[in-house]
Amino acid sequence: MIQIQNPGWHPHSGCQPTSPLFMITQVFTKCPKCYGETILSVDRDGLIAWREGHQHIQDALPELDDDQREMLITGLCPKCWKTVMEEKEEE
Repeated sequence: MIQIQNPGWHPHSGCQPTSPLFMITQVFTKCPKCYGETILSVDRDGLIAWREGHQHIQDALPELDDDQREMLITGLCPKCWKTVMEEKEEE
């Protein structure tokens, strides 16, 4: 599960953010396997560009590491992602 939170601003609200604080968005992820929760702070414009398919995630959100990007893509935390990949290799 992924929830995006940026109180006071919505991309379709017609308002343009004027503060640098509005350029950062918090993304809440909950691993579907272990239910671990993570909050990532990401660049708002990069998140929108990736979600709308305008950029690959590594280009849109270069500040995130591989594990953080994987959490956004699959929802899996690093430990569970590794477990799933090991299970697939054994098949």
